[in-house]
Amino acid sequence: MFRLGGQVLVRGTLLKKFKDLYGHLCIPQKFVIPENDPNWPEKFYNYSLGAHAHLIRKARKNTVRKTLLLSDIKKLDEIGFIWNAGEYRQKLNLQAFEIYKKLFQKDIVEKNFIIPFDDNNWPKELWGFHLGNAFSRIKYRKKVPHCVKMKPVLKKMKFDMVAYFEKAACALQVFFKLRGHVHVPVKFVVPMKSIDYPEETWGLQLGAYMKRLYYTKSNGAETRKMKLRELGLPIPLTRVPKNKQQQHLKILIDKHFQDHVNSVNNSSSNSNTT
Repeated sequence: MFRLGGQVLVRGTLLKKFKDLYGHLCIPQKFVIPENDPNWPEKFYNYSLGAHAHLIRKARKNTVRKTLLLSDIKKLDEIGFIWNAGEYRQKLNLQAFEIYKKLFQKDIVEKNFIIPFDDNNWPKELWGFHLGNAFSRIKYRKKVPHCVKMKPVLKKMKFDMVAYFEKAACALQVFFKLRGHVHVPVKFVVPMKSIDYPEETWGLQLGAYMKRLYYTKSNGAETRKMKLRELGLPIPLTRVPKNKQQQHLKILIDKHFQDHVNSVNNSSSNSNTT
């Protein structure tokens, strides 16, 4: 057993049992030994093992009082106790993506992908990990430090880290340049191996995406429309009701495009006058 400040903190047998069950000793702070679980000694049911593991980590950081004995630190190291949960999880994430890439050779991870249990292709500590959710967080969350740090790492591993909207915006800019309007046919898909469109947009269902963008009523859709307008694309901000025909959408886009052209011409005319 390990001691802290002269009091018994965590019995080594419980730590070893946790590792046997879960394959690691990165014990979540909220972990409580479940009641009526035959894997655990009955007298420790409802025992807050996670809270005590947290105290162990906290005690080691207290270099002034030195409440954790060096001999205990050595014993904990020997059984693989995790002192820094953040670093450990980041290392596990990286390992998981490396194995996924090796097994499936894909550039994305489907959002519903969970690492299967009892699969020896994966380390035991990764079983049950929601890798698809982790991939989505890293790809789309731009202000989370961990995600920002991991994004270039996954990009280097040949994962597709370009957000769908960014691809659509890029493809729409090319479409507008080639055709002079943004009335994208609903069934339009960016052609594969196109010399005009960037490779990351090949196969993109641009027409279906733009239809959803025009018909959707949400703050997110309005924000994306504004971003497209900022790129110089004549995107109407008026939402098209679902009960209207596609022709209504075409009229709306054409009208907005003409307003856009008139605005550009007027600006050019005014600058020539001055």
